[in-house]
Amino acid sequence: MRSVALALACAVLAIAPCVRAQHAELVMPACTPPWWDEVGLRDAVDVELRGASARIELDVAAPCEDAVVVVAHVLDGDGASTRRIELADVPPPMRARAIAMALASVLAEPRASVEPPHADVPAATASRARDELGAPVASDPVIAEVAPDASVGLVLAGVAALAPASPSVWGGPRAGVVARIAPPLHLVAGLEALFTTRSDPLGEVRGTWIHGAIGAGLEASLAPLRLGGSLALGLGWAQLEGETSSSDVVARRSDGAIVTFDVALRGALDLDRAIAIVLGIEARLVALGLEARSPSGAVLALRDAVLAAQLGIELRL
Repeated sequence: MRSVALALACAVLAIAPCVRAQHAELVMPACTPPWWDEVGLRDAVDVELRGASARIELDVAAPCEDAVVVVAHVLDGDGASTRRIELADVPPPMRARAIAMALASVLAEPRASVEPPHADVPAATASRARDELGAPVASDPVIAEVAPDASVGLVLAGVAALAPASPSVWGGPRAGVVARIAPPLHLVAGLEALFTTRSDPLGEVRGTWIHGAIGAGLEASLAPLRLGGSLALGLGWAQLEGETSSSDVVARRSDGAIVTFDVALRGALDLDRAIAIVLGIEARLVALGLEARSPSGAVLALRDAVLAAQLGIELRL
């Protein structure tokens, strides 16, 4: 048994060096421009190149202080290549993610193979070949403009809104679109259907509020987190319908247009390149509202201001 255990231990020791976690080895430039974000770049590479095994050496085009071109030398088991990444049109906060996405596209492309030295060549030649293999072998540079993110995102979320004037809590689904026309500038649009019920000693009032909004905002990327804010004009319609069990009380239904000015803050956590978790809060200033009243006061009201929160997902198209 002792000899069997010893044999198993030797086998494990022989195999262990071959079992290593797949990762990308990232070598930073010796000189970096002021916008360079090493921490953000490593985080973005961890997301975009998850599971990849490669050595990537980065350099910046001279002059270093004003550089907007990054040169990436990539070497892995499939070969080697060089990629020039043009960043002049990419906002500085989004350049780390743009570089990571460009590296991911490089690893997805075929590369020139690198032949190891033959066993019968002289030792000096073999040593020199090993030294050459230690550095990436450049092929013809490929110039590409990198889009840092998908231009359109579809947002599906649940919404909860508080109308303090009653007070009342509304809830329902929301569908929206985020269009990144010129990052960090983006357009936002959304449509939601909210519902509520509020009781009164004389009965209850059921509310339906269809709210649509369109606006614009700014978004910054701190991969894998994105933060933004927007201003929007909200246009909608609401219906408040009363119901009572007493024949001495007359219940009525009222409906009308709702106009709001919306200020929103939004955060998105990228799970991968296609989907993100979205959390947002809004303050809606009601310019044109609606309310249902009883002799004791307002039962259900949409006026003054409404606070809303949403939680959902963004699907990038």
